[in-house]
Amino acid sequence: MNYKKTGVLLLFLGFSSYAQQPPVQENEIEDSEKSHTSSKSTTKNNKDVTDVITVIADTSSSEQLTKINSVIAGRSTLSSSLIEQKQADNVAELLNTLPGVSMTGSMRPNGQSINIWGFSKVEDVKIIVDGAQKGFQKYQQGSIFVEPELLKQIEVNKGPHDVKFGNGGFGGVIRMETKDAIDLLDPGRLVGGLIKYSFHSNNHQNMTTGSVYGRTEDDRFDGMVYYTNRNSGNFKRPDGSRFMFSQDDMDSYMAKLNFRPNEEQTFTISGVQSKRDSWQPWAAKYVEKMTPPTKDQIRKYGYKGAWLRKLVKRDQTDTSAQFKWNYQPTYNPLIDLTFHATYSKTKQHDTRPKKYNPPIAIGTMGNESWVSYTDKTYEIENTSAFTTGILDHKLLIGSQIHLHDRDTLMYYQKYANKPNYNGGYFQPAYMPSGTQRTYSFYIEDQLSVNNIVLTPSLRYDYVRNHGKRNYAKAYNDPNPLFGHNYSPVTYSGWTPRFGSYWQATKNIGFFGDVSYAWRAPTIDENYEVQITPTNGGSGKISATSRHLDKERDLSIRIGNMLDYSDLLFDNDKLQIRTTLFKQRVTDEIFITRGYQGTICGPGKNCPLGQSNYHNNPGQKVIKGLELESYYDSRYWFASASYSIQKGRRDVTAQAPWLKKRNYVASIAPRTATFTTGFKIPEWNFKAGWNAQFVRKQDRNKNKHINPDYYGLPASSGYTLHNLFASYQPTYLPRAEIRFSVDNLFNKDYRLYLGENTYGMGRNIKASLLIKF
Repeated sequence: MNYKKTGVLLLFLGFSSYAQQPPVQENEIEDSEKSHTSSKSTTKNNKDVTDVITVIADTSSSEQLTKINSVIAGRSTLSSSLIEQKQADNVAELLNTLPGVSMTGSMRPNGQSINIWGFSKVEDVKIIVDGAQKGFQKYQQGSIFVEPELLKQIEVNKGPHDVKFGNGGFGGVIRMETKDAIDLLDPGRLVGGLIKYSFHSNNHQNMTTGSVYGRTEDDRFDGMVYYTNRNSGNFKRPDGSRFMFSQDDMDSYMAKLNFRPNEEQTFTISGVQSKRDSWQPWAAKYVEKMTPPTKDQIRKYGYKGAWLRKLVKRDQTDTSAQFKWNYQPTYNPLIDLTFHATYSKTKQHDTRPKKYNPPIAIGTMGNESWVSYTDKTYEIENTSAFTTGILDHKLLIGSQIHLHDRDTLMYYQKYANKPNYNGGYFQPAYMPSGTQRTYSFYIEDQLSVNNIVLTPSLRYDYVRNHGKRNYAKAYNDPNPLFGHNYSPVTYSGWTPRFGSYWQATKNIGFFGDVSYAWRAPTIDENYEVQITPTNGGSGKISATSRHLDKERDLSIRIGNMLDYSDLLFDNDKLQIRTTLFKQRVTDEIFITRGYQGTICGPGKNCPLGQSNYHNNPGQKVIKGLELESYYDSRYWFASASYSIQKGRRDVTAQAPWLKKRNYVASIAPRTATFTTGFKIPEWNFKAGWNAQFVRKQDRNKNKHINPDYYGLPASSGYTLHNLFASYQPTYLPRAEIRFSVDNLFNKDYRLYLGENTYGMGRNIKASLLIKF
């Protein structure tokens, strides 16, 4: 990338916008990972100056300097006010406006994943809800099913620079935190509740929410229960047509209890569950316009039956829970101990209507299927604060256990009488069952001296993958020639990281990170197979991939922050952040498939039993530039951002023997966003305009890659305009009205990372919240 024309010129003049209000970073420089801190709501609450990127530490205060490091400086955080203003249908829609972050998939329920810096695989973008890792990797499905209404904050850490996360996460980590009773209670009140109603015009969505919450007078206990129902029809495209069978009906429940037996300890127990039950296409992410049934099909099955035979009846439940204990003695800075145990499970049950004789295929998991992904984590860590000579230390030592289990099963009636297919019940060959066990240790020392913070860290991960033997002998052939080997394989290694933060002046700070991370193969990548010649296959690409090496990622990030106040008006604030990044991946894991009739190259005779995945030679390099800024004053606010990414491979992933460079298809288009608006504090009123400018993406064209499999169709550029407003009537101080319009001019556009699926047409949103 040519940074001479853009990077140098704009190094101190970057702009940023996060949808309809800029996201916060930290209103005060604090490590928001501690539940005790967050539940006490120590964050500054000034409604005239809100939603800033970050607050740079005061160089005169060494105590404040120890509360910031390079990871915090580069972090983006969506505040509760922005989450509420956006009134999003899903979490991916919320994050889509952050620079470097894009939604993949479609607007269909269950159909969204996240792309950060060109990394879009589930294993490359870690999803965390109240500390619980979400590991849903089902083929052609989304990965985020959390109800946005339950969230008070979303943190996005881009790149693999956080020592608390290993084995993947090359794109970054998305950490979501649900609401607490303390966040909702008015000052001085012990008990409260709320009711909320929202309406979206595009899909005629009705959403109802109710909650009750409270605390004891001594603040020892606080707790809440929360419920929301989202019910809608089909989404409308800009051309007026509908996303058939994109309707939604989701119930979400949450309960949370905090207990503080004394000032030194905090216990937190919480649980979140969402349930969906709907008819939809099997592939939630990429099915666009469905082919209508023919007249003969309608005559035979009836109009409704002719449509339903194309769909699955999907029951989905997504659950997460946590137990957290924090112990921090008042007079012992060497102990800040936290134990955290979490549980997460996502399961789907798909059935097809037998009476309508639906078209059935193994590739879409047959007549009926069951999948469940379960993640359990156990973590203990301690932070010690101490001084040696001129250095202030913040030493973090921790250990983690992550247990991932995935169970898959399908019923394929066509094979019910075939002994090699276990009466039709077996695991899909492309989605095997298995377990992954990860045991980790990490240490990080945050050293502060004068106006510099250095953060060296080291992490060790041991990963053990174990595939489960398929019930079908066709995918469990004992002949070693075909490589159906489900035995365990292990990976281990160190991840060194080094971060730095320099407070050059009171208003200027610089940060940088270097990380050398790694990722073990997933269960799919290790244990996917194909049938052997005994069962009608070719046997050319039939083997598991136990030989795979782990991927490695050398990631570099540098940035600059500017922080000014009292520029044009009293108490106004201007913040600017510029970030340059580069990621170099080696031994990239990629699926093995033939190209132009050959697997190993022209004239080469590949032996039978080739593995389903391989490590690509050469490098995959992704680099980019992000510019962000935010201005806020008592009566006016504005923000803007710009993001550009480029990515290439040294070889063609599908045919590495070609040794031809090609573009990385998962690179998001160049994007700029702008926001401006005004406030009338005396009326508790705020309104504004937001625009997103997306360039065309045509760099995916390459004759050395098969676009039907691994490329993405080119997309045209587009501009979207949005409006938003919020109002708290002075005569009804416990009520709040929000209003917004997405895609104001009903622009017809296609989502590049959604494989050219249509975007959503104009959507008018309104909500009314009343507290009591």
